Amino acid sequence: MAHGSVRPNYGWDLERLPSDLVEDARWVNWKAEERDGKWTKVPYVPGSRRKASSTDPATWGTFWEAADASTEGDCGIGFVLGDGWLGVDFDDVADATQPNGMEPWVWDWLVSHDCYAEWSVSGTGVHVIARATALPEWSANRRGNLEVYHRGRYFTVSGRAVFEGRQCTSIQTAVDALCRARLQRVTVEAPEPSERPTAAPRSSLDPSAADWALACSMAQRGLPASVIESALAVKMREEGRTAKADRPDYVPNTVAKALEIGSARVRRSPEVHHVHQPPKVLEFKPFEKREYPTEMREEIVGGLLRRGEVMNWIGSPKTGKSWLAHRLIMGMVGGRGFTCKRQDDLFVKPGRVLLVDVELHAETLENRLHSISNQMRVSADDCRANLDVMTLRGAWATLDDVEATVEAQPAGTWQMIALDAFYRFIPAGMRENENADMTQIYNQIDRIAAKANAAILVVHHTTKGIQTEKSTMDVGAGASAIGRATDSHVTFLRHAEDGYLVMNAETRSFKRPEPRVIHVDWPDVAFDSTKDAAKLWNPKVKASKEE
Repeated sequence: MAHGSVRPNYGWDLERLPSDLVEDARWVNWKAEERDGKWTKVPYVPGSRRKASSTDPATWGTFWEAADASTEGDCGIGFVLGDGWLGVDFDDVADATQPNGMEPWVWDWLVSHDCYAEWSVSGTGVHVIARATALPEWSANRRGNLEVYHRGRYFTVSGRAVFEGRQCTSIQTAVDALCRARLQRVTVEAPEPSERPTAAPRSSLDPSAADWALACSMAQRGLPASVIESALAVKMREEGRTAKADRPDYVPNTVAKALEIGSARVRRSPEVHHVHQPPKVLEFKPFEKREYPTEMREEIVGGLLRRGEVMNWIGSPKTGKSWLAHRLIMGMVGGRGFTCKRQDDLFVKPGRVLLVDVELHAETLENRLHSISNQMRVSADDCRANLDVMTLRGAWATLDDVEATVEAQPAGTWQMIALDAFYRFIPAGMRENENADMTQIYNQIDRIAAKANAAILVVHHTTKGIQTEKSTMDVGAGASAIGRATDSHVTFLRHAEDGYLVMNAETRSFKRPEPRVIHVDWPDVAFDSTKDAAKLWNPKVKASKEE
């Protein structure tokens, strides 16, 4: 699509705008005006018909002045760069309406720092607004679809953040690397910085060995190939090895080998995956006892799960835990409950679900969901409207990828996100039996739940052996933190009688539910109150009876 061929959108969103951006009085309004057959964005003094200038502070105003004018009139809002405020404009590199609709090199740079980024008003570009950051003297402002300015320009503002919770931070190192890779003037040598190094530290290793060390280190931290390749290429260009960095084979092959070795032989080291930061002073506030406490979060699964919570879904071998999870998903998709039987059924709120499956082949998952949806009478239209599926078996997918996918969609897109199976999401360098590692992973799952405004269902397995004598919280393979870091911990164990399971749960925000017996006749299930939930399958008991 040609630049300027579509009339820009005036809409904007206040909720995710950084507070320091809102507080600085550098705001203008803008209007779309057609010039020579193309739309251009002309700045105006807030609440006035007089044109503004990006070099005249007298024509700027506060955010609220610009916002009020935009609300009342046919205009958008914009922010003037300068005095330490820098803007990076990626033009025509993305599609805000599509998941992962962004060019890889742009995404890789965005995740290399923590600064605020938003979709452009057209939805086809990305703007980054940083503070305490300047354009390097040796850099051009514009080349291709990349523009960087630190004075004499203003940016239209949409407020549609690419990442939730980011502020306008100083990203001088990241801007230096981006400009050196894409905007460096060919006639001017980049000077060595006098105070703060922007290039990678010099190593005693030869360049190729240093490349290999960097790739291995990032692979052991569980970073995806695209991020490692981008970091390696930037490092090489900073060292003056652009020709080798641009070779089609060197960087991809180096990263692929590092990932292969990292997955085959994990080397544990605290500094590999734990980022040590100085302690910070945490905020606290007095407890305000109100007449009526805050309302609890929306209930998604009766007595077990609320929106924004995390629930483990754990089964011993041959219990069909994934089948049961798929029934819960289909009940949510079609509004059919869990068993499709009105009497004593489990309440399931209808809503949209994202299933991230890394264990089944695509055709196996499709046939299973088809079978369950037929048995539960969930229509094709309901499936199409309320169920999104990612089949990633064989793909090197991580929780970072899931988090990026969630961030690319509006909060609340999904009511629940199901991760099946948990063990395949554990990054290289972390162990299922380490409490610290599992706590870190579940912190990330909590963060994903908050960003998505969705409940998270984590499908996991038990250890081998007898589970009968364990407490519900201790059923499940790995460290004890797996059971204790969640809001609900649901388990499915074999009943003493064939064809039956016992469902147990520990919960935080609900009263602890009573154990329930489930009769299974795949793909059909039904609760059976006539069976004793205390009678669990135990091979020792069976062996003694036979003797």
